[in-house]
Amino acid sequence: MMTNTNDNSNNISQKEQILEEKKQQLLQEKMLQESEIEEKILNIKAETIEKLKIVANIGSLAVGAYLVLKYFFGKDITLTQLMPENKENTNKNSLSNMQDNSEENSILNTFKQEISLFLVSIAKQKILELLAYLQEKNTEDADIETDFEEEK
Repeated sequence: MMTNTNDNSNNISQKEQILEEKKQQLLQEKMLQESEIEEKILNIKAETIEKLKIVANIGSLAVGAYLVLKYFFGKDITLTQLMPENKENTNKNSLSNMQDNSEENSILNTFKQEISLFLVSIAKQKILELLAYLQEKNTEDADIETDFEEEK
């Protein structure tokens, strides 16, 4: 009878020891997953900050271009005033404007148009770059999310 009691107590202590080991293993896995999640959050924050910097740069470029154009034109302007209807007619329009106005005004107007077109093209290029960058990051984020869901 004594041996049964000893065997039972040994079995119980072994089970407790196994449970304690599993508990420690689960705690270690939990800490590892928490650190991975914190690292992913930090990476997402860093990427978000980079995206915001790009947006801020584009915004400041657009505001700067607007202020420069407002200074040159001396009044509020809209994009429809800056963008020609047809790229082929751009040179014809600038030439016809030169002929319509006096020589001094026509040179100044042509200069203003060229600067405005240049600034708008830079802004357009930066916006397209931002959209491509955001789309690329969005597809990468989607891949990461699907990988994370598969791990579950």
